Amino acid sequence: MFGGKKMQGSASGVETIIGRSAKFTGELVDQGSLRIDGGFSGTIRSAGDLYIGADAEITATITAVNATIAGRVNGDMFVSGKLELLSTASLYGDIKAGVLSIEEGATFRGVSDSY
Repeated sequence: MFGGKKMQGSASGVETIIGRSAKFTGELVDQGSLRIDGGFSGTIRSAGDLYIGADAEITATITAVNATIAGRVNGDMFVSGKLELLSTASLYGDIKAGVLSIEEGATFRGVSDSY
């Protein structure tokens, strides 16, 4: 489902899911864990963990506690905990994270800073 690698957590622990066929524009605010497998453009603020699936196409400024990225993100990310880019991830934007993990094969273009 995510390029052959299991993402942190499980679907049963995710409170909000945006499926592959869904496309949203605007501001998304979530108090729990959030998973996006479709398209989103705008602003994402998650008070929990964020999972971006391999098929996801995101253009947004993102704030989350922890984030695991398997798809494509265009935009800046602010992750107070751990930001993990899986091998299928593409991230084009600046990041600020407590911990950054980039797997071999992932693409990152931007500037990184830590909290």
